[in-house]
Amino acid sequence: MSLDPPQVLVERSAIEALLHADHPRHGEVRNTYLQLVEQYRLEEILLVAVSDDLALVGRRWYERRTGDLAPVDALTVGKQHRRAAAQMLTEPHDPEFALTLIMCERHKVRRVFTIDDRFAAYDVDLVPVGDADS
Repeated sequence: MSLDPPQVLVERSAIEALLHADHPRHGEVRNTYLQLVEQYRLEEILLVAVSDDLALVGRRWYERRTGDLAPVDALTVGKQHRRAAAQMLTEPHDPEFALTLIMCERHKVRRVFTIDDRFAAYDVDLVPVGDADS
């Protein structure tokens, strides 16, 4: 039995929609993310993201966490993860997508917060993204 709450991976497409107010799905992604943050605050879940995805928005795994993504822990990518992702067959082949799947498998992450439809074909639970209230 684990004492840690289950992890939810905040995937790259959700991060991009969350941080860019002009993204067409920003409102609904933000509302869903705020619900996840509340679950995190209540210690019901842990929020994680692939370190490469956090680096795209300017945050390194070792830096102080601030802003909207402050509650999100980084899953640090190593060479062994990149090698496994390079060998993984995804259709179409996308090493970044494969890397996210590898990181979920290696870190036993079962739930993914994403707006990327490709995840529906894999053995992960998707966080439903609702309609924007505003």
